[in-house]
Amino acid sequence: MFGNHAANLERHLKRHHSNEFKTVQQKKKIKLNIRDEATPSTSGSSGSQETLDKYVKSEFLKVKLNKEIVLKACIELITVNGCSFEMLEYSGFKKILNPIVNAIGNHFSVNSENIKLLIPETAVKIVSEISTALEKKVISLKIDIATRLNRSILGINAQLIIGGRINLFTLGMTELKDKHTGIYIRNMVEKVLEKYNIDIQQIYSITTDNGANMNSFVNLLGSEIEDEVIEMENENFETRITLKMEYFLITTFLLIN
Repeated sequence: MFGNHAANLERHLKRHHSNEFKTVQQKKKIKLNIRDEATPSTSGSSGSQETLDKYVKSEFLKVKLNKEIVLKACIELITVNGCSFEMLEYSGFKKILNPIVNAIGNHFSVNSENIKLLIPETAVKIVSEISTALEKKVISLKIDIATRLNRSILGINAQLIIGGRINLFTLGMTELKDKHTGIYIRNMVEKVLEKYNIDIQQIYSITTDNGANMNSFVNLLGSEIEDEVIEMENENFETRITLKMEYFLITTFLLIN
């Protein structure tokens, strides 16, 4: 029953029908307990709090970042992605970067000036790593020239097999300032090879286009390789002659004595 009639009825039961009144009160308590269990409590109990936490989204995100990852990413933006150093000072980029920098702490900072200093250092490390990987290995060179807007770039790649797989290393992207003669290309290629401590005897093959200047370059480099082979053969021949002479002298000395 609803309204004041229920209250009047309860008072009547309480005064004149005590047993029935007790039964009604017990039923009311059971209904209230069921309702309380179905409704989450706001009193801060551990059980209800855990249930609420599932529906509350945290304002903070946890990501795996450290100083090295941040610096490498900034260097990649400039070198690989072709962004300007000014991007590192943009307000929007700073809003993303500053919370990360502050979380790392220890006076860590990222700006255009320190990234400019880190790029040459990173380049030296990469050259050293490639030099170690190519040391005393037989390699194949892939060489091409690309010309865009009056600028010519000489690209040099080295291929070799490591662990049964073909690995490709970019040795250089060098701008050509002079006429693309075979001699000039050979000189530029040799400078790059020298940078990585690569001996021309390590070269197994060279892949280029069929241009006259490229054919001339390959012939010139091939002649140098042949000359070195002849010199090595002559040195070995002289060594064999020397050993034979020493053997002859020792044998003669023993026979005389």
